[in-house]
Amino acid sequence: LGDSVFFRSLRAYANAPFLKYGTATTDDFQRVCESTSGVGLGYFFDEWIRGENYPHYGYSWSSRDTTGGLLVRVTITQSTGTANPPFFTMPLDLRFAGRSGSDTAVTVFNDAATQEFAFVFHSAVDSVILDPGHWVLKESVELSNELLPVSAILHQNSPNPVRTTTLI
Repeated sequence: LGDSVFFRSLRAYANAPFLKYGTATTDDFQRVCESTSGVGLGYFFDEWIRGENYPHYGYSWSSRDTTGGLLVRVTITQSTGTANPPFFTMPLDLRFAGRSGSDTAVTVFNDAATQEFAFVFHSAVDSVILDPGHWVLKESVELSNELLPVSAILHQNSPNPVRTTTLI
């Protein structure tokens, strides 16, 4: 929801006439948050409040030059170690940074156990960080950030004299 909407929801919950000086349930809190924010939060409450455990993320990324710019693909995998929920649905922040000082933050909506996202940049990307602000209760590991070589060079065989052909 973001801080301002969350705190508005808390204020509305504390001041709701049908809840003041009475008994409130998690469902009551969910209803107040949804009516204050205008956002359906059923998935969030089912996973984070009624569910078990927390997400374990792995992510990898690759990039390649295209005619439209640098295509960066990010693959996010998630496991929970439980069937309730099989994965956590949530927005996740990604931070793309380059040696040139470029720094771009993007929010994606992760709604599958394995999901790929693609972005186009006009400058080099040297690193990708999942949840750079550490907002999500999680464990995460970058699986690989090694870029595949774009080209290969075969130098002259040595020492001379050797065959004039090379078999790879």
